[in-house]
Amino acid sequence: MGVEIVPIRPGFGAEISGVEIGRPLSEEDRVAILRAIDDYAVLVFRNTGLDDVGHVEFSRIFGHVEKMPSFKKLFRSERTARDGKTAREAGPFFVTFGNLTDDGRIVDDPERRKLLAGDRMWHTDSSFMVERAAYSALLAYVVPPVGGHTDFADMRAAWDRLPAGVQARIEGLEGDHCVWWSRHVSGADISEAQAMGMPAARHPLVHRHRSGRTALFLASHIRAIPGMPPEEGRELVAELIEQATRPESTISVNWNVGDLVVWDNLATMHRATPFDDLKHRREMRRTTMRDGAPPVTGDDPYGAMYSGAVEKLSQLRGEPA
Repeated sequence: MGVEIVPIRPGFGAEISGVEIGRPLSEEDRVAILRAIDDYAVLVFRNTGLDDVGHVEFSRIFGHVEKMPSFKKLFRSERTARDGKTAREAGPFFVTFGNLTDDGRIVDDPERRKLLAGDRMWHTDSSFMVERAAYSALLAYVVPPVGGHTDFADMRAAWDRLPAGVQARIEGLEGDHCVWWSRHVSGADISEAQAMGMPAARHPLVHRHRSGRTALFLASHIRAIPGMPPEEGRELVAELIEQATRPESTISVNWNVGDLVVWDNLATMHRATPFDDLKHRREMRRTTMRDGAPPVTGDDPYGAMYSGAVEKLSQLRGEPA
């Protein structure tokens, strides 16, 4: 039957059917999917039936699938927990999102809930890494009955809608992205001084997308714009995010178990939306793909960044890692 594409809105977001992504793809279907992600930036595949192996194999058509570290030691309440693979950490290529502990209970630890709240801010996956993530692929395992959907913003359309004066003002500017800054802003137990003391990655606010269009590259991870006073830079970022996330530039994806959504991090921002996280369960599993050729053997930038970050944050707090 071949790949069928139903746009969610003109030029942004599409539901894809007519292809079983859990099986090896024909070259024709592979090319059609890659063309669709360039055209629409967000692709929704319903009721995929994917398992972990199929999830990773499908992800490989978009680029190098990154290894993901364990995030358990980011939460002080879990640093004495057992090491190694758990029910909520399926393997080296996945990061698990949601509100469940290793044994499937709903998280009620206030510190962890505050850290998780950062995902409800507009952001771009891995913008805090020097090597930016080109794509993400998120698969739904458990979804709440109400809420918990995902909003996406079209950063190419957002650039197109900016007044010429604003475009001229921000071209050439860069942002310092730090995941701990967004966690500080979202209310986690990380002070402004601590967040400012953590490593950051610097990226242009405006870039040329592979499609040939110009796009904004923003995230709530941005803590400063070099060359601008801190508050002035943060106000500019907040203004740009507000303009980029107006209704005419956004879509919302509601989840069902088994749905997979793939998005282009270099053309979008996204955010999780609230649900009653002390009553209902949510569990999602994500792969993250770097654009271009696979890196050299042993390359693991995420592991190095997170292990170093836990140690650095512990030092800034004056506590053992």
